[in-house]
Parts: sequence; structure tokens; C-alpha cells
Amino acid sequence: MLCSILEQNARTDILVRDLPNYVGLSHYLPRSRPSYNHGEQKWGEMRDPTVKKMPQGELRTRKKPKLILNYVSGELGLIGGAVEEADSRMSRNEKLLRAFLEAVGTTDFHRLEEICSGDFVLELPYNDPPTHLEGFAAYRAAVEPSLEIFRFRLDLGKIHEGRDPDLLFAEYTSDGIAVPTGKPYRNTYIGVFRFREGRLVSLREFFNPAIAAEALAAD
Repeated sequence: MLCSILEQNARTDILVRDLPNYVGLSHYLPRSRPSYNHGEQKWGEMRDPTVKKMPQGELRTRKKPKLILNYVSGELGLIGGAVEEADSRMSRNEKLLRAFLEAVGTTDFHRLEEICSGDFVLELPYNDPPTHLEGFAAYRAAVEPSLEIFRFRLDLGKIHEGRDPDLLFAEYTSDGIAVPTGKPYRNTYIGVFRFREGRLVSLREFFNPAIAAEALAAD
């Protein structure tokens, strides 16, 4: 049957490449090896109509996407620089946080003025009544008398970093006495510290006011 069909194709000038259109004959055709020569079509070769002809003997090559690589490298460089800058700011702010707690424990207001900005804001939501102080002068006027009543040091526990390198969360404790009664004063604090351009600009501090009241209560 195959010979009959081939003879019929020869008589009617049907191209051999049309043979696969006959059902069941595609497996009779020989398979040609892949060729880099995109010249004349070989017998039995199925040509992809989307492939453009190329001069004989020319190899198809791909150009290296240099522009894309340069762009990606530049973007990665910018990201790396931003990460390094954020890490540097965070490290600097952690040092300021530690210095602030140490200065409070030693009542060093000269050092505190160097650490805090002029528009420093202190919030004590759990105070009775809740306290909101704006400006370093207002902060010192309110806190300095309190530090004469309570003498203590602040011991830093943990620092928690956020996505913003100028925002830090800290856990710390106090260990000291209430001067009027001589009772021990030990409290636990959580502080939300915000920085700007190397200065501390705000502190929102949470603590237990009942512990302070107990330390001041007479027996």
C-alpha cells in the first residue's frame, strides 16, 4: 500500500513532505538530525514556519543581555547600600538608647540634653493622670523632682528592632529605693523610642504605677 501511494505522489507531483498528512504514514518517514543549516529543506524534515531562514553555515546565537545585567546589578547595589545605611542608623540609635537609660539612672541632665532633641516628647499612658510632655525643658521640669524621690538605676533587658531603623522597642527594669520611705523600688518598663537624625525625639513609656505608689506608702 505504501508503494502504491508513493507512486501516486510521483505521478501527481505531490511533495514527499505532504506524506505525513496521510493517516498512519508519519512513522514511515525517516527522522533527519538537527541541523544548523537553514538553507534548503531536507527530505522528510518538518520545518517550523516561525523560524526565519539564515545564510548557509551561519550559527544562530543569542546576544548577551548586558543592559539587563547592568540594570539588575545597579538595583542590587542600591538595595545593598540602603540596607547598610539602615543598619548603621539602627546601631547608632541603640547606643543612644543605652546612653539615655544610663543618664536617667545617674540623673545626668546635661547628658540627657545632648541625647534628646529640643522638641523631645514624653508620654506616660499608665501614669495617674496620663502624662504628655512636649519639649526637653518640660521633660526636665517634670522628671527631675521625681528622680529626687526615686533613686534607681535602669537595667536594659531586650531591644526589639522594627522595620523602621529609627524606631526601637525596649524592655528594662529599675532597681532602687523610694527616698522618703526607704522601701525598695523595682519596676518593669516597656519603652517605645523614636529617633531622628541621631537624636531621641520621643519616648512612650509603660510601667506599673501601683508599684511606685506602694514604695511611697507608709507602713
